[in-house]
Amino acid sequence: MPQAKPPAPRVFLCHSSGDKPAVRDLYRRLRRDGVNPWLDEEDLLPGQQWETEISKAVRSSAAVIVLISQHSIGKTGYVQKEIKFALDVADEQPEGKIFLIPVKLEDCETPDRLKHLQWVNLFQQDGYRRLLRALAAQGIIASLPPPSSPRLRLTLHRAFFVPDGPDCFFINATNLTTDSDLELTHIWIATSPEVHAIQTDRPLPKRLKPQETWETWIPVDRIPVAGREAVFDLGRARLSTGEIVHSVPNKGVPDIGTVPGGPVVSKW
Repeated sequence: MPQAKPPAPRVFLCHSSGDKPAVRDLYRRLRRDGVNPWLDEEDLLPGQQWETEISKAVRSSAAVIVLISQHSIGKTGYVQKEIKFALDVADEQPEGKIFLIPVKLEDCETPDRLKHLQWVNLFQQDGYRRLLRALAAQGIIASLPPPSSPRLRLTLHRAFFVPDGPDCFFINATNLTTDSDLELTHIWIATSPEVHAIQTDRPLPKRLKPQETWETWIPVDRIPVAGREAVFDLGRARLSTGEIVHSVPNKGVPDIGTVPGGPVVSKW
């Protein structure tokens, strides 16, 4: 009889409850790429003693990913206890083994107790793949998956509202996936200073269903004059995962038009 395949090495996700949306998304991505992540809301059973089970999960894991955000570093409580316990377990590992991996969900300080470890910025475009490289280096995944296709397309063009509305830069976001929602938390132009798209009739965060397109805009006169020539490459969108997507020019769009769904009166 063929022998049962041994379970994949487990990876514990240490996180603050305030970062649940981003952690759930990371959990799904890791599972898709052959990782066996441990997440409390998925793996704890009703009636189990959660503190005991979490300690057992950390000790039996091949690696611990510590998710860091502005929220988590300023919060006292069990997440800090998890980090301390994971550090104790890390001290028991062979020298040179990658066990504790600090992963930043946004631009923030690294907690003092983790500063001796190299971190990865999940919000950068290559951040997730760098995390997979660390897991592959420890044999947690057999090999790196092929580079994934972009999940969000962000394009930018300049146009007027019909019939005589303001001159604006329009930012168009499309969820390119076929099976998962994406949540936009911020949209801005990365000039100096940055200019964010904040409108009462187009609020953020915005959840995009698979293949859904959504558009917002920023009046041209809000963009610093020095940044207007390069503005089409300066659009930015931040997902709830912390990932930041850069824009490309939306070519061939008429300079007069409406937004999807019909004319919208600008609030500016």
